[in-house]
Amino acid sequence: MSANMLIEHGLIPGQTLCPDEPGMENSSSIIPDTQRMNPNCPCEARTCPLHGFCEYCVQHHAELNRALPCFDLGEHCHFQHCKTDVMTELYGAEAVAGLAIAKEQKTRKIHLPLGELGISRIVYDAKSGIRFRVAAQDHYGPGITTLLTDCIIGVRALDAAETAEEGRAPYENSAKFGSNNYPLSNLNQWLNSDRDDWFSPTHPGDQPPEAGRLVYNEQPYAAKPGFLTRFSQAFRDALAPADIPVVVRTGRGTGELTTFRACAFLPSRTEMNKGDELGLAEGKTLPIFYDHYIFKAKPSAEQYEKYGRTWNPEQPEKGLLFGSPHLYDPKFGWWYYMRTPSTLYNYMVRVMSPYGSVSFTQANNDVVGIRPLVNLRSDLIVEDDGVESPVYRIG
Repeated sequence: MSANMLIEHGLIPGQTLCPDEPGMENSSSIIPDTQRMNPNCPCEARTCPLHGFCEYCVQHHAELNRALPCFDLGEHCHFQHCKTDVMTELYGAEAVAGLAIAKEQKTRKIHLPLGELGISRIVYDAKSGIRFRVAAQDHYGPGITTLLTDCIIGVRALDAAETAEEGRAPYENSAKFGSNNYPLSNLNQWLNSDRDDWFSPTHPGDQPPEAGRLVYNEQPYAAKPGFLTRFSQAFRDALAPADIPVVVRTGRGTGELTTFRACAFLPSRTEMNKGDELGLAEGKTLPIFYDHYIFKAKPSAEQYEKYGRTWNPEQPEKGLLFGSPHLYDPKFGWWYYMRTPSTLYNYMVRVMSPYGSVSFTQANNDVVGIRPLVNLRSDLIVEDDGVESPVYRIG
């Protein structure tokens, strides 16, 4: 097969698929938009070498083919979405234009279970407006769909400075920087609460995330309602708690794998396809993170409108390290927390950088973003108002 034929079919000579994930590519096999098999296809698997045939693309194509009869259009009209040039060649430009008009006139709402959506499909909650992407199906158990927020929905400290007695400095200093024990953290409690008064101490010395206990004291959230209060009743009724694996620090550079129960939680290093902390796998890679660009996350439109490109004002009195404003660069995105600890210290937490590397920061750093995962029942019925770029609504 010639190189041109390989490119036409979405392949690049000399590149192979990832053996553990059929249909997903190595980072070296990324295909430019102009060379993809279906350059007009709205499918999110934008770098797939077998676009249209791999297990992830097939999910999208099945959704589209199921929707087309709603417009009195046959499956052959899938060409209109994925191969407009071929459609034009077969039927002529006038016929293709006519089909496009007919589709616009006959758009009908489509209802289907959340569990039938393909990886990276966009879902939003009608009440909160928060947009998610489908991160996995049946990853945390049969009948559970895992969603990942599409954007950074805010900045928060993972845990406030505590009043616990300290061990040997500088490795134990949670009284100044908070704790990296995620199951006992402020953020874990806030993410899983549907109450206004959500804080309750989880251990001796635990303190609420309020001004005076955060690095910048710009984003206290002790007085803000729990994360789940903002969602529709349909969304909350579909929440699916599961046992979430996490590494908990046991000493300097040591830790153990444990689990905690939650329906909303931060992604782990393992789940983001960024290796394992101390060789301990916190679950397994979520399918959405086989897209090597999905880690990039920008603030939501609401956050950008509120804060612009600066999360915190300049404070020269705090010195060079803490006194400079944190600027958001639209080219790269923003930092956000993982649930994984950096186990050398009892207060350092892993973060995803805007550049794709794993880094760390103090647990009480209140200008680090959050991009949580949420588990919902797969039988939840969602509604799609369109086909060209499907967006599914809950509630």
